[in-house]
Amino acid sequence: MIGGNAGWANINALIRQSIDGVQLYEERHWQSPQVDVWGISDLDFFKESSQILGALPKDKPFFAYLQTSGNHRPFTIPKDNDGFEPLDLPLEQVQQAGSRSVEQYNAVRLLDFNIGRLMELAKEQGFYDDTIFVFFGDHNTRISQIPHMAPAFEQLGLESNNVPLLIHAPKWLAPREFDEAVGLADLLPTVAGLVGVPFDNGGLGRDLQLPAPEGERVVPLVLQEGTFPVIGAVTRDFLVQMQHDGSSPTLHDLRSPTPRDNVAERHPQEFQRLLALSRGLHEAARLQMYRNVQAEE
Repeated sequence: MIGGNAGWANINALIRQSIDGVQLYEERHWQSPQVDVWGISDLDFFKESSQILGALPKDKPFFAYLQTSGNHRPFTIPKDNDGFEPLDLPLEQVQQAGSRSVEQYNAVRLLDFNIGRLMELAKEQGFYDDTIFVFFGDHNTRISQIPHMAPAFEQLGLESNNVPLLIHAPKWLAPREFDEAVGLADLLPTVAGLVGVPFDNGGLGRDLQLPAPEGERVVPLVLQEGTFPVIGAVTRDFLVQMQHDGSSPTLHDLRSPTPRDNVAERHPQEFQRLLALSRGLHEAARLQMYRNVQAEE
């Protein structure tokens, strides 16, 4: 489900070609008015989509993906927002909290408010108790020099990779915090593991509940896109980066006040471990581009 036009970034074709039998809801399905280029407001989006989900048969499970957009430019605050009030704060204060502008700060506050409304709507529609809610961001706000972030995130180009991930199902899941490096590719295997659905995993993601065979988890990254990308892999404490062909590898301490320093000689075993894993994961991803076809029955 998307509040606007699914033609953006070729989403329509990507979804329909990747998922058999998928039902795609976009701007033509909604009754609410559009508020900006992204379509209807997130609040109206949650209200209409929760009605659709609430009307589904109670004896059959469902999987739904809802894409929000209100925290993107132009940071629209709709007139009908169920009582949400934007705050007029000094620019310096919101920048210290990690926002570029007061408008962006209020848009993120509104998203938080709307997620709370979604939980209320799910309870009203009768699917809150038996649903696992997964909230995640596809990228961060890409703002440099955030005071509460370690210097490595800005200086090594990792800021946009640091995104929220919350899994909410209080009836079924006890509170727990994952302190390992994980990636968005791990989401679907983790959700399938949580609900006990058997599946064949041909991707690079893994269930977070299972121990990683390499010991501490490693997440592959593309640090610089283009014809000759810079690739790497990250753990809780280290980043290894190199050219796409494996040349010029360096190791960086994410907790260091000078994270650009190459610390490979200080941590030779970790350097060699991450070097091999990073290169192997990159080649596995390249191979999937050619094997990403459905077998004929």
